[in-house]
Amino acid sequence: MATQQDIMKSFVNSLDKTNLRGVAAVDEALKAGSNFDSYDDLLNSFLSDRRKAASADAFLKDYCGINLDNDDTGAITGYDAGGTTVKTAESIVPEVYPDESIYPSGTSFSYKGLTVKVPEKSTLNETQQKIIAGLYTWWVRGGVELVAETYGISFSDSDATFKEITVDFNGESQYSYMSNYITYSYYPSSGETVNMAWHINSDRFTSLNSSDQNGAGDFLSEDTYLDRIIARAISRSLMMSQINYEYELPAIVGRGISYVVEGSDDRLKDEITEIANDFDKMLLFSTYNERLDAGINKATDKQDNAMGFMLMRYFAKQTADPTVTSVSATTSEQTVTEYIVDGALNSNVVNIYNGNVYYINDNNGTIIIDSNVEGDVINNTTVDNSTTIIKEGNTYTYSGGDKVIDNYQQGEVVELASDYQGIDLNGNSFFVKSSSGQVEIQNSRDKFIGYSANSEMVAYSYVASSGGTVNGRGKTQAEIMIGADNANNQIYAGSGGSSLWGGAGGNDMMFGGAGYDEFFYAVGGGSDVIQNADDNDLVNLASVNLSQISGVDVSVGQVNINFVDGGSLQVQGSSSVAYRIAEGTFKVNQSTKQWSAK
Repeated sequence: MATQQDIMKSFVNSLDKTNLRGVAAVDEALKAGSNFDSYDDLLNSFLSDRRKAASADAFLKDYCGINLDNDDTGAITGYDAGGTTVKTAESIVPEVYPDESIYPSGTSFSYKGLTVKVPEKSTLNETQQKIIAGLYTWWVRGGVELVAETYGISFSDSDATFKEITVDFNGESQYSYMSNYITYSYYPSSGETVNMAWHINSDRFTSLNSSDQNGAGDFLSEDTYLDRIIARAISRSLMMSQINYEYELPAIVGRGISYVVEGSDDRLKDEITEIANDFDKMLLFSTYNERLDAGINKATDKQDNAMGFMLMRYFAKQTADPTVTSVSATTSEQTVTEYIVDGALNSNVVNIYNGNVYYINDNNGTIIIDSNVEGDVINNTTVDNSTTIIKEGNTYTYSGGDKVIDNYQQGEVVELASDYQGIDLNGNSFFVKSSSGQVEIQNSRDKFIGYSANSEMVAYSYVASSGGTVNGRGKTQAEIMIGADNANNQIYAGSGGSSLWGGAGGNDMMFGGAGYDEFFYAVGGGSDVIQNADDNDLVNLASVNLSQISGVDVSVGQVNINFVDGGSLQVQGSSSVAYRIAEGTFKVNQSTKQWSAK
């Protein structure tokens, strides 16, 4: 069964292998892997379906698979394109360790066939050095891996026409409104690209944090993250190294191929919405070659990017086999598995049960199987869905009672009951409680679970099953993060206020964030370190009393607490941090080394 990603991979492979150029190459690729006879046929179908659709939103969701209302970026490997995992702005580029960026030792570095040349360190300012360190430590590696996952190509391939990219910071003077742009040279006789340079505008990243793997810039509403920008640059560079005469492809095709790699429906939401709502603009922007000299009618770069993203997502969805997922529900007589096509659950969707075709309708939480189809063997069976919550989009709505979520995926959301009372952890499951019952989120370790109220994100929880990094940075909602027992964990708070615990045993490190944070330590917790503890944060020594503390050492910016069982806790940060033990809550004067009740 061909998935949407399979379709795009086949399309790119055809462009790579062809001897044709421009629109002729696209025509050949479409004929080889779809029902479209030509590029014109694809465009006409795209425009015709927009006219048929009841609204711009219906066209985007039903014909292109583009959902502007969720956290998925629209990457061709993500949930909206039929994948099993929601790819968010933070997760789309694979994260690479270590947690702190490292500057390369020379003026070049290599990864999987690609060599990146960088300026002398002494010629760069602090921001530029942070960017080079991020490229070396994370972003080139993450981008190469993302493109390999998406299209199965890399600079190690024998037909790559160049394997070296030069990075500079000329973007400041050339294009002040852009984060990065590419220049290249090629042989006109063969169409082979032979030189490539990335020009990064470091003026847009003056607030860059050297421990931020996403690479947040100064203008998030415009630029998103450097890891995505570099992934897109790597995608475009790889296309140009693999496809001869890539620059002669219709602009929206070339851009679309790159933009579906990291997804763009969050960054280009305004442009996508504008074009989908204005058929005349859609018609104009689809005829690139006819408007090259159209002056004021020419699309902006962002509009071309949005149009290309929409067209490639439309092509992939219309060509791929329907995405089929299953949800099981049990009646008193039998277990019925519902096959839900393209994430939809409605009377217009054909489904399969034991080889027989039927339709299903959603009736207030109960799935009623319609027998008005020849060959149907289910005979109006009503499936009782009283236990398992069925996901709608990427949201599980919990309204009370005892329920189960049995296949939670990171990036999905649990909508809390109006009488939400708290969250408990037991074994591998989280339990979200209300006055009338609880919902069990099974197999919930090693996943950030998102919670919303009135459709607004309010919190996340995470429990690790093995030692490593729990990274909540970038999240602005409250978090509960717990490391694995008897392991060495590194836990990073977000900016929305976090509760952090390293788990029993092990030597853990916990890092505070911008919000109010509560750090937990219990007897038997090993030797833990807390960094970045700010004013009004709380260190909660759970179930610890004075008799279990063997000594305390206070110095400027640091408090060391030793316990009778041999464990220890080091707290680095503000003198205003509060400490809670069984006898009460205290603060320490780091000048006098005296403790006082808060």
